[in-house]
Amino acid sequence: MAKTKISEYSATPASNTDISNINIAEGCSPANVNNAIRTVMAQLKDQQDGTGGDPFTCSGTLTSSGTLAVTGGLTLDGVAGTSGQALVSAGTSNTPTWSTLGTIASQNANAVTITGGTITGITDLTVADGGTGASSITANSVILGNGASALSGNLVAPSTSGNVLTSNGTTWTSVAASVGITTTTGSAPYFGARAFVNFDGTGTPAIRNSSNVSSITDNGTGDYTINFTTSMPDANYSAVGTAKDDGVGSYVPFITTQTTSSLRIGTKSQSTTSDSAIVCIAVFR
Repeated sequence: MAKTKISEYSATPASNTDISNINIAEGCSPANVNNAIRTVMAQLKDQQDGTGGDPFTCSGTLTSSGTLAVTGGLTLDGVAGTSGQALVSAGTSNTPTWSTLGTIASQNANAVTITGGTITGITDLTVADGGTGASSITANSVILGNGASALSGNLVAPSTSGNVLTSNGTTWTSVAASVGITTTTGSAPYFGARAFVNFDGTGTPAIRNSSNVSSITDNGTGDYTINFTTSMPDANYSAVGTAKDDGVGSYVPFITTQTTSSLRIGTKSQSTTSDSAIVCIAVFR
């Protein structure tokens, strides 16, 4: 058989009597020797660049100091693996195997970093796992904590325009802003008091109840300064009040001075400045 490629060479020297039909047996012409050498060099080049279509077998270690480029199929122990599989090391001196990557748990379960992409195939991620436990949540609703249960079952709808969330001590509900303030109708807005106080003005002033009032200063008979815990935005607020009747004539509270941090008032019985047992003041702004 004409030896046209390296794989057809014989391991027995005496059996190699031709190369590509060039006679190189004993007694061949010198010209055939020259032609044989040139043909061997051409076949080696075909083997090197892969154009000869000849297989290459290495029974030892194949070391590459450059890039090992595989442009065709890759088999290990005759196994090519299937689409989507990757090579997994079997340890020192063992042949790597083709393996399906599988789940994160079989790869690096304790150090998973997700930097992008989309999670699919998960339905209603539980609250315990950082989800909402629901496929959808009603648009514009306020989500309330619901323990480990799905959040979609614990929502508050916006309801009527102008409503506010109100706590009943256990949960939240959407109610009209006027609830608890007034039951009248109309489009005029409501404004809550910025401060209020009910105090005993006889002797050392004693606060019975208040909000945003830190203390009462006694400036003398029927003369008090109401000190705000949080100052007003400016001094242009409105203060209204009443005082307890002493049985002779109505006590009339009047304003002496007002600043952002305090309000000074006085009380009179008829025309005489006098202390009052009950003084009630509310401030609006």
